[in-house]
Amino acid sequence: MKQESKLRIGAAALVALVATTGIAVSTFAYQGDPNVKGPDYTPERHEAMTQAFENVDYNAWKEARGETKGKGRMMEVINEENFN
Repeated sequence: MKQESKLRIGAAALVALVATTGIAVSTFAYQGDPNVKGPDYTPERHEAMTQAFENVDYNAWKEARGETKGKGRMMEVINEENFN
């Protein structure tokens, strides 16, 4: 009886350890590969965006950004007042 109890406790501890490890590993987000360029990337567009950020020029950024296919929520959230 005593040995069976130890076996159950050991099995429960092992299950808890495996479950905890599985949950912890699954929470790590994919960091991506910074060397992979997106589908809308061009050196010219990258330079235009960089210049717009450096000069805090919302209209230049909006023009460069507007060339993309999917604008997404970014254009709804970023406006001239909060572009800095």
